[in-house]
Amino acid sequence: MLRHAGGRQAAARAAFVTTYDLPADVRRRFGEDQPEVDAAGRVAVEAAARQWFRLLARDPGGNWALPSTAVSDLWEAMTRRRADYAAFCAGAFGRPLQHAPPPAGEGEAAGGLEGLARTLVAASKDEPYAPDGVPLLFRVDAATGVLNGRRYLATCGGGAECYPVPGLLCLRHLSGRARPERRTYDPRRDKPYFEQGAGPDRHPREQPGWPGGGG
Repeated sequence: MLRHAGGRQAAARAAFVTTYDLPADVRRRFGEDQPEVDAAGRVAVEAAARQWFRLLARDPGGNWALPSTAVSDLWEAMTRRRADYAAFCAGAFGRPLQHAPPPAGEGEAAGGLEGLARTLVAASKDEPYAPDGVPLLFRVDAATGVLNGRRYLATCGGGAECYPVPGLLCLRHLSGRARPERRTYDPRRDKPYFEQGAGPDRHPREQPGWPGGGG
C-alpha cells in the first residue's frame, strides 16, 4: 500500500486534479451513456469527480469508498482512453489507479460503509461549507437524477439510534455511531422524517427546493 503523500506533494497532486482538462471525448461518452443527465448535471458530475480524485490524490492508498454512481460512470469513461487516463493517474496519484465502483450497498458490505464514512470526513474537509454538511460527492446523484444513483440524507432525525429510511442512507449514522450535530438533539422535535408525515418517498431532500427534488 502506498504511503500518504507528503504535504507539498499531496497539494500539488490535488491542484493537478482541479486544473486537469478532461478530454472532450470523455464528456461526450458520459453524455451518451447517461442521457438522463442534462448539461448542468454533467458539469456537477465532473465537479464531484474532481472532489473524489482530490481525496485519492492526497492519499492514493487510503481506504476510501466511492459514494456516487454518476462519478463512477464518468471515471469508467475516463479509463477507456488509456493513454490519457495513464497520464492523468501519473499526475494525480503517481501510479496507475484501477476504477473501483461504489460498494454494494447498506447491509451488504460493512467495509464499504466504513470506507464511505472515511470518504465523508475527507470530502467534508474538501468542501467545508457544503449544504447541510453533505459534500457534492454525496449529493450529486440525487441532484442529477442519474440512473441507479445513490441517495443520502444528512440525518434521519434519530439520536444515538438510526431510523432507516428506504432508499436513503443516513450520513449521521454512517459509521455506526452518530456524528455530532450543531444543535442539541430533542426527541420531541427530531422524529424520523417518516413520522413527520413526509414519508420515505417524500423526504425533504426529495421535495422542491432540494437539488434533484420535485418541481
